[in-house]
Amino acid sequence: MLFLLFQLTDISAQQPYYRNYSSQHGLPSSEVYDLYQDVKGYLWFTTDHGLARFDGYQFRTFDMLDGMPENSVFYLKSDKQDRIWFNTYMGKLGYIEKDRVFSYKHNDKLLRFYAENKIKYVIFQNYYPQEDGSIFFNIFDEGLFKIDSTGVISQANSASDAGKLKIKIIENRRTIISIPPSRIIESIELTDDNNTSYHDVTHFELKRFSQNFYNAKHNNKGKAYVSAGRTIFLFDGDTLTKTLNLDHLIVRLGIDREENVWIGTLSG
Repeated sequence: MLFLLFQLTDISAQQPYYRNYSSQHGLPSSEVYDLYQDVKGYLWFTTDHGLARFDGYQFRTFDMLDGMPENSVFYLKSDKQDRIWFNTYMGKLGYIEKDRVFSYKHNDKLLRFYAENKIKYVIFQNYYPQEDGSIFFNIFDEGLFKIDSTGVISQANSASDAGKLKIKIIENRRTIISIPPSRIIESIELTDDNNTSYHDVTHFELKRFSQNFYNAKHNNKGKAYVSAGRTIFLFDGDTLTKTLNLDHLIVRLGIDREENVWIGTLSG
């Protein structure tokens, strides 16, 4: 996987600059799923062989020897305690705090929920730790769920959301994204500070993608970037603009503290 680094606001004015990092540079694997920049400026990468932290010079790897519940980890999230959360191949959760690995206290309840609902492949489209201790999690082809601080799990979306990609911007530059199980996107609903805008995207001819190729991030200037397949959209106020088309499917988006947009693509 290749991560491209450039500023989308300048994409029309200059050639994007990119650098390709691989296992030759110290990554535990060249198969990278997500990245996050923490409050200290470190970049974190998830791989199928552990979690990697990059200080600008070298990588440090966290794996099962360091207490990781599994080595295959996917998406990174932060909470208000500056803990860095991750999800695993089997659908478990955990977090890094002060360079120590911790497993989520309700992993056993999550595993029981998957088994009882016959969810064979637990593919997280996203998840969102909340300040009250609850966590929203979106499972591919299953919908959006919530596990509260006591471990009780409930459904969090409804049938009226069919065909609608719902994006809610919350505190600390985070987004909650709800993807319809059909993966057929006809409209995008964006909620920011209790203001909701609706956008018909049928004319963009978005295909039904068979995997998790929908992402949303927003910056400190109030702009939101949304990827669907190979396409990136920019929300600026109430305006939706098709900004960029790439040759490869977009797996993840990331925005660092300098407002650079990182794009992770499949197969290079």
